[in-house]
Amino acid sequence: MDSPQGAERPDEEPECAEEEEVDPRIQGELEKLNQSTDDINRCETELEDARQKFRSVLVEATVKLDELVKKLGKAVDESKPYWEARRVARQERPSPSLLERGLKRGEEAALRRGKRSSPRRASRAPLGASRSAG
Repeated sequence: MDSPQGAERPDEEPECAEEEEVDPRIQGELEKLNQSTDDINRCETELEDARQKFRSVLVEATVKLDELVKKLGKAVDESKPYWEARRVARQERPSPSLLERGLKRGEEAALRRGKRSSPRRASRAPLGASRSAG
């Protein structure tokens, strides 16, 4: 039996889910979710582009490095002990403490102040002598 047009069967869902009213609060949250998803997709695309660029730069650098090793290989091998010793010496050298740096800065400031005030004192000396004589 044919059902009349416009009549729905009880076991069927509405034809379009968008016809249902959505709570405005939920609608706002869904919009935020969609925007966040778009942002995430954009960031993932940027990340993939950056990774691809990194890989291409790495390949270029590796090729250039291989060329330099072929060209300067012996000199590089001979200089390795020097650079290794220099790296180890830098690691073993204690860094100056905060107090030591502060003391050094204070000494430097005192020297600068002394240099600035010496010409001033020297120029005042004749004035002081002439005032006391007069």
